[in-house]
Amino acid sequence: VNSHDVDSHDVDSHDIDDYVANGAHNVYKVRLIMNKTEFRELTDRKIVCLDGATGTNLTLRGMPKGISTEAWVLEHPEVLQNLQREFIEAGADVIYAPTFGANRKVLGGFGLADETEEMNKKLLGLSQEVSKGRVLVAGDRSRLR
Repeated sequence: VNSHDVDSHDVDSHDIDDYVANGAHNVYKVRLIMNKTEFRELTDRKIVCLDGATGTNLTLRGMPKGISTEAWVLEHPEVLQNLQREFIEAGADVIYAPTFGANRKVLGGFGLADETEEMNKKLLGLSQEVSKGRVLVAGDRSRLR
């Protein structure tokens, strides 16, 4: 979490849009399960590996281009969850919930702006199901596309 953009407390989805509209680039809706000090202690103890190239891998597994990745994942959760299991088996300490474009502006381009909060919850839930507490799950936010 980029602390100069968002305080370390829950922020509702409309506040996130306000932060983005005011120029914030790394904005996350978070409920901290690990504070900054604990995260720093973790990274001081070991190199922390994150998953990577999720979008590319989803495309290779059948996701068409030009659609809402988030909506597609919710329609095909097994594809994402199998990929995330592979990331964990390969040694990832953190997996990203597939929320990169799950903001009102991007989802609005697909007629899904009113579903932003619910989609974020469902997408996070998919990753938490895979994690089972073995690895951390992080939210992912894009700059507006």
